[in-house]
Amino acid sequence: QKLPYVSHAKRAELLGLPPRHRHAQLSHQEHLLTMGNLESGVQRTIQVIDNDPTTWSLEHVEALWRRHQAGAHGFGLHRKEIKEIVRAIFPDAKKDVVGDMIWPRFAEYDSGGEVNALEVLGGLAVVSQGSLEGKANFVLRLFD
Repeated sequence: QKLPYVSHAKRAELLGLPPRHRHAQLSHQEHLLTMGNLESGVQRTIQVIDNDPTTWSLEHVEALWRRHQAGAHGFGLHRKEIKEIVRAIFPDAKKDVVGDMIWPRFAEYDSGGEVNALEVLGGLAVVSQGSLEGKANFVLRLFD
């Protein structure tokens, strides 16, 4: 049975993440005419907001993974550990993305104060900016 398609924006909405910010917003009429796609040759730019994972690139998520591996962390991460990993990639972050976005979505009430690093990284990859093929390759390497 084929699962229904869920757009990136809808996934972000379901996760309770703020809407993506773009330099150039399409008008409603432009959106209807192009079905959300831009004309040939036009690049859509996404402003990276350090406390909004839906604006992070897949490269940001891969950097978080490399930092996790370099720190010899286990699969279970405490809030302090994941904050250190995110802070290494986003040192100038003004808000607490771990406390505001990541922890509430991935910490389970009976987790003993830990989140599963692979679930977090896989989830961040899904909502990140990148190709479907790149995301799939990353998740396969992550769980390999």
